Amino acid sequence: MRVTCEFPLDRHELAREAKIMLRTLPWWKKVWYHLGRCISVGERKYEGWTGFLPFYFFKCPTCKKPSINYPNGYEGHLHCNHCPLFPSAARSQAQGVAA
Repeated sequence: MRVTCEFPLDRHELAREAKIMLRTLPWWKKVWYHLGRCISVGERKYEGWTGFLPFYFFKCPTCKKPSINYPNGYEGHLHCNHCPLFPSAARSQAQGVAA
């Protein structure tokens, strides 16, 4: 499923969406979630992006909260919407540079 969003990516909005998604998942996807597996929720394209990226629903191993995000960086790490940004990413965001 491909979705084009006409608003910028907001990590707080993704966190709210993750809470709703946890309540509406089928039972077998909830089992995957509780086992620590990533669940694909389709591809999205936000304002200012040139292409679609896959988004995943997962449980953060640090704070144990539900989260939705796309693979970041060369190795494709999934970053939690609730946990603070890494220091370098937070510094770049404060300077107005995309992290």
